[in-house]
Amino acid sequence: LELYSMLLGIKQKGKRIYYEYRLFSSRGWILKHIKMKLKKSKLVIDSLLVIASNISTIPVNNECKFPLFDNLDLDIDYRILTNSKEKSKYKILLTISGNKNKPMKPGYFFSIGSEGIFHLLDVEQMTKIQIDNFLSSSALPMLISYTRTYLMNTTANYPYGKYMLPSLDLIELLKDKREANQTK
Repeated sequence: LELYSMLLGIKQKGKRIYYEYRLFSSRGWILKHIKMKLKKSKLVIDSLLVIASNISTIPVNNECKFPLFDNLDLDIDYRILTNSKEKSKYKILLTISGNKNKPMKPGYFFSIGSEGIFHLLDVEQMTKIQIDNFLSSSALPMLISYTRTYLMNTTANYPYGKYMLPSLDLIELLKDKREANQTK
């Protein structure tokens, strides 16, 4: 049995926005009509930008006749900065590099730097843990997704076709970053 959903519409009542869905089974039966409330986040995106980009094609050779994307060496790093004048503003700097170890594998070499500027509403009423959760669980994944989309759209015009950054283990990334910061 497969399930399908259909968006019936978006309605606004006062400040609340509702999405209406209807679920169907593969046999055509209507299973349920769902109304979902959209609750706006206290995290607001001010901007997402690619601030540096280097993408190169690494040609195939006699040993390897096609590009290798499966086991591409990937490096990712990020920094979260606080605005000293506006305590509710945050900047995340992200760098993602692939295939930079020698010898490079046929396919693509890339190094992309991106930044996201965010602000939090009612930050004065939040604990440090709540702020960290918004930044690491919402803002950082948004910036990673933005950078993934940039890389995919850009390489779609390259000779080996689009490269999509694989899913990242965000929990492991956050843990590694925390451990690296503790050893400094």
